[in-house]
Amino acid sequence: MRVRGKLHGGRLCTRCALAGRLAGLLDDGTGAIRPELAPLADALLAMDNPLSGLTWLYPRQGRSGSADDLLRRLGRGEIQLTHEAFNGLQPWRAASHLRDLLMACGVLPAIDKQLCAFERWLDIHLATVHRQRPCPGPAPFHHLGGPARASAPGQRRNRSALAREATP
Repeated sequence: MRVRGKLHGGRLCTRCALAGRLAGLLDDGTGAIRPELAPLADALLAMDNPLSGLTWLYPRQGRSGSADDLLRRLGRGEIQLTHEAFNGLQPWRAASHLRDLLMACGVLPAIDKQLCAFERWLDIHLATVHRQRPCPGPAPFHHLGGPARASAPGQRRNRSALAREATP
């Protein structure tokens, strides 16, 4: 049989090289692909241009969070197969792309991508704001508004009494 295209390490065609690379990355420690990730491996192997997949999985030395690193961690079970687990992964673009692939092949339930991006932004933004300006304690007296204005002129009430009146 004649193979068209470039041969890779071990004189494998591109699709076979991709299959071997995926099997190594998604190995759960038993020498087999983690069962939950089999649909992802099948989808990647079915791509029209397997060289794109092989290039995407090319190891980038010393870069945590690259596709090969994320897939290896998924295979070992270091990253849970939940949307919440993907929210904190860095770099976020690689994690977002992998999440999209997992949703496309049915490993993760489909959710709104824009909502995921907003939740990621909100978590980062709130953490930044909290570091810069910690949340104040109880609401200042002038924010209690209604109960303070309802008191008779000349009467003084403490904040806790006003707060009790304000809560139903």
